[in-house]
Amino acid sequence: MTALDWKAAFPDLQDDGYDWTLPEDAAQQPSKRWLDWMLDAGSLTKRLQQLSHGTFNLAVLEERWETASAEQRTALGISDAQHLWSRRVVLRGGDTAWVVAHSYLAGEPDRQDTATPTSVEAILALGDQPLGALLFEHPSMRRGPIEICKTKTGWGRRSRFTLDGTPLMVAEYFLTALVCGGTEGKGSDGTVA
Repeated sequence: MTALDWKAAFPDLQDDGYDWTLPEDAAQQPSKRWLDWMLDAGSLTKRLQQLSHGTFNLAVLEERWETASAEQRTALGISDAQHLWSRRVVLRGGDTAWVVAHSYLAGEPDRQDTATPTSVEAILALGDQPLGALLFEHPSMRRGPIEICKTKTGWGRRSRFTLDGTPLMVAEYFLTALVCGGTEGKGSDGTVA
Protein backbone atom coordinates (compact mmCIF):
# COMPACT_ATOMS: atom_id res chain seq x y z
CA MET A 1 0.00 0.00 0.00
CA THR A 2 1.46 3.36 -0.96
CA ALA A 3 1.47 6.43 1.28
CA LEU A 4 -1.40 7.90 -0.73
CA ASP A 5 -3.38 4.65 -0.47
CA TRP A 6 -3.16 4.35 3.31
CA LYS A 7 -4.02 8.02 3.83
CA ALA A 8 -7.24 7.51 1.88
CA ALA A 9 -8.01 4.12 3.46
CA PHE A 10 -7.19 5.10 7.05
CA PRO A 11 -7.56 8.87 7.50
CA ASP A 12 -7.26 8.60 11.29
CA LEU A 13 -3.59 7.68 10.95
CA GLN A 14 -2.73 11.20 9.85
CA ASP A 15 -3.22 12.30 13.49
CA ASP A 16 -4.51 15.70 12.40
CA GLY A 17 -5.99 18.00 15.00
CA TYR A 18 -7.39 15.52 17.48
CA ASP A 19 -8.39 16.77 20.91
CA TRP A 20 -6.82 14.16 23.19
CA THR A 21 -8.20 14.14 26.71
CA LEU A 22 -8.62 11.91 29.72
CA PRO A 23 -11.85 9.87 29.38
CA GLU A 24 -13.47 11.54 32.38
CA ASP A 25 -12.82 15.00 30.90
CA ALA A 26 -14.11 14.29 27.38
CA ALA A 27 -16.91 16.56 26.17
CA GLN A 28 -18.34 13.71 24.09
CA GLN A 29 -18.39 10.19 25.47
CA PRO A 30 -18.21 7.01 23.41
CA SER A 31 -20.70 4.23 24.08
CA LYS A 32 -19.89 1.39 26.46
CA ARG A 33 -18.99 -0.88 23.52
CA TRP A 34 -16.26 1.52 22.42
CA LEU A 35 -15.09 2.15 25.98
CA ASP A 36 -14.70 -1.58 26.58
CA TRP A 37 -11.96 -1.57 23.95
CA MET A 38 -10.52 1.87 24.59
CA LEU A 39 -10.07 1.62 28.35
CA ASP A 40 -8.75 -1.94 28.47
CA ALA A 41 -5.33 -1.61 30.11
CA GLY A 42 -4.12 -5.02 28.94
CA SER A 43 -2.38 -5.93 25.71
CA LEU A 44 -4.54 -5.05 22.70
CA THR A 45 -2.44 -7.43 20.60
CA LYS A 46 -3.22 -10.34 22.90
CA ARG A 47 -6.93 -9.52 22.96
CA LEU A 48 -7.09 -9.30 19.16
CA GLN A 49 -5.16 -12.55 18.80
CA GLN A 50 -7.72 -14.30 21.02
CA LEU A 51 -10.66 -12.76 19.15
CA SER A 52 -9.26 -13.70 15.74
CA HIS A 53 -9.08 -17.48 16.38
CA GLY A 54 -5.70 -17.70 14.70
CA THR A 55 -6.25 -15.21 11.87
CA PHE A 56 -4.64 -12.14 13.51
CA ASN A 57 -2.15 -10.37 11.29
CA LEU A 58 -0.41 -7.03 11.04
CA ALA A 59 0.47 -4.98 7.98
CA VAL A 60 3.03 -2.19 8.16
CA LEU A 61 1.73 0.81 6.25
CA GLU A 62 4.73 3.05 6.82
CA GLU A 63 7.95 3.14 8.83
CA ARG A 64 10.24 6.13 8.60
CA TRP A 65 12.18 8.85 10.33
CA GLU A 66 10.33 12.15 10.35
CA THR A 67 10.72 15.61 11.84
CA ALA A 68 9.16 15.87 15.30
CA SER A 69 6.28 18.32 15.60
CA ALA A 70 5.76 20.48 18.68
CA GLU A 71 2.65 18.45 19.56
CA GLN A 72 4.57 15.17 19.31
CA ARG A 73 7.37 16.48 21.53
CA THR A 74 4.77 17.60 24.09
CA ALA A 75 3.00 14.23 23.95
CA LEU A 76 6.29 12.43 24.54
CA GLY A 77 7.20 14.80 27.38
CA ILE A 78 10.44 15.89 25.74
CA SER A 79 11.53 19.26 24.46
CA ASP A 80 14.67 18.71 22.44
CA ALA A 81 13.95 15.88 19.98
CA GLN A 82 14.32 16.81 16.35
CA HIS A 83 13.41 13.45 14.82
CA LEU A 84 11.02 10.59 15.51
CA TRP A 85 10.88 7.00 14.40
CA SER A 86 7.31 6.70 13.15
CA ARG A 87 5.49 3.42 12.47
CA ARG A 88 1.94 3.12 11.13
CA VAL A 89 0.24 -0.29 11.02
CA VAL A 90 -3.13 -1.95 10.56
CA LEU A 91 -4.15 -4.83 12.84
CA ARG A 92 -6.53 -7.32 11.26
CA GLY A 93 -8.57 -10.40 11.89
CA GLY A 94 -8.23 -12.29 8.60
CA ASP A 95 -8.84 -9.70 5.90
CA THR A 96 -10.84 -7.34 8.14
CA ALA A 97 -9.11 -4.22 9.44
CA TRP A 98 -9.88 -3.81 13.14
CA VAL A 99 -7.42 -1.21 14.45
CA VAL A 100 -5.00 1.22 12.87
CA ALA A 101 -2.11 2.37 15.01
CA HIS A 102 0.64 4.97 14.98
CA SER A 103 3.62 4.69 17.29
CA TYR A 104 6.62 6.96 17.54
CA LEU A 105 9.70 7.51 19.66
CA ALA A 106 12.41 10.15 19.64
CA GLY A 107 15.80 9.46 18.12
CA GLU A 108 18.30 10.45 15.49
CA PRO A 109 18.37 8.54 12.19
CA ASP A 110 22.11 8.86 11.58
CA ARG A 111 23.25 8.21 15.12
CA GLN A 112 25.14 4.96 15.66
CA ASP A 113 25.06 4.68 19.43
CA THR A 114 26.13 1.37 20.91
CA ALA A 115 24.64 2.50 24.23
CA THR A 116 21.12 2.48 22.73
CA PRO A 117 18.97 0.19 24.88
CA THR A 118 18.28 -3.20 23.37
CA SER A 119 14.51 -2.65 23.65
CA VAL A 120 14.69 0.49 21.48
CA GLU A 121 16.72 -1.40 18.90
CA ALA A 122 14.03 -4.10 18.99
CA ILE A 123 11.31 -1.50 18.30
CA LEU A 124 13.22 -0.20 15.28
CA ALA A 125 13.53 -3.75 13.96
CA LEU A 126 9.95 -4.98 14.55
CA GLY A 127 9.01 -5.32 10.89
CA ASP A 128 5.62 -7.03 10.69
CA GLN A 129 5.67 -8.14 14.34
CA PRO A 130 3.24 -6.46 16.78
CA LEU A 131 4.63 -3.81 19.13
CA GLY A 132 2.25 -4.91 21.91
CA ALA A 133 3.98 -8.25 22.31
CA LEU A 134 7.27 -6.47 22.96
CA LEU A 135 5.81 -3.82 25.26
CA PHE A 136 3.75 -6.02 27.54
CA GLU A 137 6.48 -8.63 28.00
CA HIS A 138 9.21 -6.12 28.83
CA PRO A 139 9.97 -5.83 32.57
CA SER A 140 10.84 -2.10 32.40
CA MET A 141 7.65 -1.06 30.58
CA ARG A 142 5.61 1.69 32.24
CA ARG A 143 2.35 3.06 30.84
CA GLY A 144 0.92 6.51 31.37
CA PRO A 145 -2.78 7.36 31.46
CA ILE A 146 -5.03 6.48 28.53
CA GLU A 147 -6.29 9.51 26.61
CA ILE A 148 -9.16 9.34 24.12
CA CYS A 149 -10.41 11.35 21.15
CA LYS A 150 -13.23 11.40 18.63
CA THR A 151 -11.73 10.63 15.23
CA LYS A 152 -12.73 10.95 11.60
CA THR A 153 -14.09 7.39 11.59
CA GLY A 154 -14.81 6.50 15.21
CA TRP A 155 -12.73 6.76 18.38
CA GLY A 156 -9.08 6.52 19.30
CA ARG A 157 -6.89 6.20 22.36
CA ARG A 158 -3.27 6.89 23.06
CA SER A 159 -0.83 6.21 25.86
CA ARG A 160 2.73 7.21 26.51
CA PHE A 161 4.87 4.23 27.40
CA THR A 162 8.36 4.27 28.84
CA LEU A 163 10.72 1.47 27.91
CA ASP A 164 14.22 1.46 29.39
CA GLY A 165 13.71 5.17 30.10
CA THR A 166 12.77 6.00 26.49
CA PRO A 167 9.31 7.55 25.91
CA LEU A 168 7.15 5.94 23.23
CA MET A 169 3.71 7.16 22.13
CA VAL A 170 1.18 4.64 20.86
CA ALA A 171 -2.10 5.85 19.33
CA GLU A 172 -4.69 3.23 18.38
CA TYR A 173 -7.75 4.02 16.27
CA PHE A 174 -10.55 1.50 16.62
CA LEU A 175 -12.59 0.70 13.53
CA THR A 176 -16.30 -0.10 13.53
CA ALA A 177 -15.64 -3.57 12.08
CA LEU A 178 -14.07 -4.48 15.43
CA VAL A 179 -16.32 -2.65 17.84
CA CYS A 180 -19.57 -3.39 16.03
CA GLY A 181 -18.66 -6.74 14.58
CA GLY A 182 -19.87 -5.39 11.23
CA THR A 183 -22.54 -2.78 10.68
CA GLU A 184 -25.21 -3.57 13.27
CA GLY A 185 -25.83 -0.85 15.81
CA LYS A 186 -23.62 1.69 14.05
CA GLY A 187 -24.74 5.28 13.67
CA SER A 188 -23.71 7.55 10.82
CA ASP A 189 -20.97 9.09 12.98
CA GLY A 190 -19.39 5.73 13.80
CA THR A 191 -20.83 5.59 17.31
CA VAL A 192 -22.43 2.43 18.55
CA ALA A 193 -25.75 2.29 20.29
